Amino acid sequence: MQTPPYPSDADYHGMYSELAEVFAHSGIASLRFENRAKNLNISGEEVTMYNQADDLHDAFLSLKRDRRFATYKIGLLGHSEGGSAVAIESSKNNDIAFAIILSSCGIKGTDFIYYQSTLRIDYLKLHSIQDKWIRKEIWDKIRIIERYNSPTIIQSKLKEHDAMLYNDSVFRIKAYGNMTLHQVYKQTLDKWANPHFIAVTKYDPKVYYSKISCPIILLYGKMDEWMDWKDNADGIEKIFIDIKKRNYEILRLDSINHSYCKCDVYTPFFTSISHMKSKNIEYSTSIWRKIINWIATLQ
Repeated sequence: MQTPPYPSDADYHGMYSELAEVFAHSGIASLRFENRAKNLNISGEEVTMYNQADDLHDAFLSLKRDRRFATYKIGLLGHSEGGSAVAIESSKNNDIAFAIILSSCGIKGTDFIYYQSTLRIDYLKLHSIQDKWIRKEIWDKIRIIERYNSPTIIQSKLKEHDAMLYNDSVFRIKAYGNMTLHQVYKQTLDKWANPHFIAVTKYDPKVYYSKISCPIILLYGKMDEWMDWKDNADGIEKIFIDIKKRNYEILRLDSINHSYCKCDVYTPFFTSISHMKSKNIEYSTSIWRKIINWIATLQ
């Protein structure tokens, strides 16, 4: 079971510990592990989905080398960006028996980041000119990351972009307040130029999902507060239709949010109180049963 990159123990806020217990009652063993960011005590901004895919590969090999599991079917499960790591590893490891991916990116990273970066703007009710300026400023930064591969060049181009906006923008005061240009640079580079953000922005799910040969199930909650569930689910399905893949299933779940809790009302991530860090999370165990039933069809 793979978590997103931000520091997490093997329980993953209780989601994976609960899922593992439900699996165990159905005779399915699972391996949970403290992720790289937690284990190395580093920021999630320094960890990419490709690092996580490497960790999944090592975990898979460890199980295959263990005589207790050598003859067993071994699958991978990942939630959110952990699901992208599962897709990456599954695309190049033909020994993986199946893949389970929960609420993961199914569109190009540039579009995914733009959605998350502009969702808050939809609720601000800005003047149309200011709204357009902010959206263009975000998209311009995304295109810089998309265009260049060298982190050093990306940082340089982002600073050039910031300097131009800082000196010329009619919205300078509203956009930056009393911040100095150096403070603007730091704010931009901290958010946009770290390894994690660059990897997500450059991610193209088609590169990996088009190469997955094992059976795969994907689940998306229709109350997802972090991503456009429909665009992402449809994006993966289009990839599978184009390559004529048959051994897949995509479940679109009513009243389920990104954290796999029951949710009757949609609230965006920046106002939601039902996120993964809540201490009173109640997961929808009926969803775990759907996964178990799917695994049973593979026997």
